[in-house]
Amino acid sequence: MITLNAVFQWILLGVGLYVLVAAAVWIAGATRFALSRETAGAEAFYDIPDGDLPPITVLVPAYAEEITIGDALDALRVVDYPDLEIIAIDDGSPDRTADVIADRMTRDPRLRFLRKEVNEGKAMAMNDAIAISRGEVIVVIDADAQVAPGALRAIAAHFVRIPRMGGVTGNPRPTNLGTWLAEMQVVEFAAQVSLMRRAQVTWGRILTMSGVVSAFRRSVLADVGVFDPSMATEDIELTWRVQRRFYDVRYEPRAIVGMRVPTTLRALVRQRLRWGRGLVQVLLRHGSLLFRWRNRRHWPVIAEAVISLVWWHALVLLIILGVAFTAIDIGGYENLSPFPWGWIAAVLIMAITQLTTALLIDRRYDPTATDGLWPMPWYPIGYWFIVGCTTLAVTIPTLLNPGSGTHVTWRVERDRE
Repeated sequence: MITLNAVFQWILLGVGLYVLVAAAVWIAGATRFALSRETAGAEAFYDIPDGDLPPITVLVPAYAEEITIGDALDALRVVDYPDLEIIAIDDGSPDRTADVIADRMTRDPRLRFLRKEVNEGKAMAMNDAIAISRGEVIVVIDADAQVAPGALRAIAAHFVRIPRMGGVTGNPRPTNLGTWLAEMQVVEFAAQVSLMRRAQVTWGRILTMSGVVSAFRRSVLADVGVFDPSMATEDIELTWRVQRRFYDVRYEPRAIVGMRVPTTLRALVRQRLRWGRGLVQVLLRHGSLLFRWRNRRHWPVIAEAVISLVWWHALVLLIILGVAFTAIDIGGYENLSPFPWGWIAAVLIMAITQLTTALLIDRRYDPTATDGLWPMPWYPIGYWFIVGCTTLAVTIPTLLNPGSGTHVTWRVERDRE
């Protein structure tokens, strides 16, 4: 007879093993990436004369970004790149976003302004700008992102050196710190995003080129198509579309871009609901790659994405059951151990090891990276639960109603998405 205790222990085993195995794989992959591509011997890869660098167009799509877009355009004004075009797109903003862009045009002759009267969403804004751009490489950044001076040279090197290079994503770093949620996202971007992208590159495919900073070869976009406005996360979907056509996609940690992250629970939840919905949409559209031998290099990414969704559901269920078993007299289960400290200690140790590895690797680009060590104990406890609940809330509804064909427009999430 299967007992409640047995069910609980099996769920606990699965949740714990996933953390231990996945973290070990990510640490190994990221370490291999760092040793082969982030050492002094790898610098020759980026040593390219100005005349050999491709023209780049940077797109800055914006909606209701009067507070942040000025800083984004100011950062681009001092970027070190010889042949640069910048196109700022105001997608029918109700505030002074257009005025801020117009003001910056007087300071930078490379800046062009595409003003749209109707809000059609980020994907359509980028597609419209791509149609009038001239760069061989199209870089997209968020309107609240600040590109480091040498970021574009680091990105461009991949397109020069590797003919099959389809896309490159950079290294976003949260900048609006000071709150618990913001500090947790510093931990997340180091221990999850940055570390996982390094590991995924060693597998041959990555989950996504971040919408904060991503670059595509123009000829590749002509081949696979531009951004899909029906997808909640158009960046993930285009990343998968590029890779399923066997173009290479890379992560470039030297391409540092400052970014603003949500500082309130409401804004964070709304962001993660959109991310979770978008990932499920992408899996529904491209999950068939798992059954195609010629796309086998994509299998680890698909498997990891599916397992992670299952894991988030199991984690939330485990926490709810554990709290219920502790708080309620469930007679007959006196030997039930809802929170076995051995498993908790193992998971915490591995999570801390993963984070420490990520921060030590990232210290090359950000000497203050290890300042993020203090919130480590809270990350696998409180923050996991918040993200897990949003995943739980969106996965099944999206499976039942993917929203195919629905046009996604901007939403103002001022606090901050």
